[in-house]
Amino acid sequence: MTVDLLRPIAFPSLQLRVDFDDIYVAQRAISSLRWDRRVALEAGITLLKAEGLISISLLRKVWPEAFIVADLRAERGEEARLASIGGADGATVLARAEAKEIEKFTELCHSREIMVYLISETWPTSLLKRLREVPDVVVVERGPFPKGGPKVGLMADHIWDGESVIDGVDVYVVEEKVWGEKDPAKALANLMEAISRG
Repeated sequence: MTVDLLRPIAFPSLQLRVDFDDIYVAQRAISSLRWDRRVALEAGITLLKAEGLISISLLRKVWPEAFIVADLRAERGEEARLASIGGADGATVLARAEAKEIEKFTELCHSREIMVYLISETWPTSLLKRLREVPDVVVVERGPFPKGGPKVGLMADHIWDGESVIDGVDVYVVEEKVWGEKDPAKALANLMEAISRG
């Protein structure tokens, strides 16, 4: 199914995890960065637990055009409604969940024009073959990265050199590569330059 996004995201993209436990700290951190159409914000699990779903709309106050992924790490299909309530553009579901729950989560998200990000340690070939409704992005910790099928996301903090793109990767999920640097704005700009160069 094609999701008709309200706030489209361009690929390849960088997904910046915002996982502070204080929404005001998160807002200040985001405000120091320059928005880019290839940058998605990820409302991390820590932020969501500490501040609730309202943190998504509060992040959007700083970056109104931002594509925001809610890191729900869902294991039940009905949790898709949380992404909808929060106003997220994307939401995560765990590959360890039962296939029927992943399908239900994906179907509910897609019916609300929300992209689905499946989180798995490695590429879940057998799981994807069993799903009637396939997630839009599969986020893994390492390769190999297959051709065709869902877009490939990579937990990139400790794998990606940040200087050139990795063949087959559509989404680079980072946190320390930006927030762990002395100048987060410059770090983000450098990563985006690498992605733009291709």
